[in-house]
Amino acid sequence: TFSIGGNSFGAPCQFPFKYHEKWYAECTKDGRPDGQMWCATEKDYDKEKKWGFCATKGMCEYYKEFTGSSDVAPGQNELPAAGSRPPQHRGAA
Repeated sequence: TFSIGGNSFGAPCQFPFKYHEKWYAECTKDGRPDGQMWCATEKDYDKEKKWGFCATKGMCEYYKEFTGSSDVAPGQNELPAAGSRPPQHRGAA
């Protein structure tokens, strides 16, 4: 699975990845108050802080609407700043 947005420039998701001492074998909504699915693109998110949104159908449709392009591929993944927040740490407001 490649990622869209985030800070990994379309890098593939790294499974499993560790986020807040928990291991994930698939994309997660954890840490995202908006419910967007995301993944780490390095084995340890807490150390590297590299992530991206998972290329779900909904995210691809959002990308298409935002860019006017149907080409959703690595390297073509800039999203508006409001939609590209990293996962929040537990307890953050």
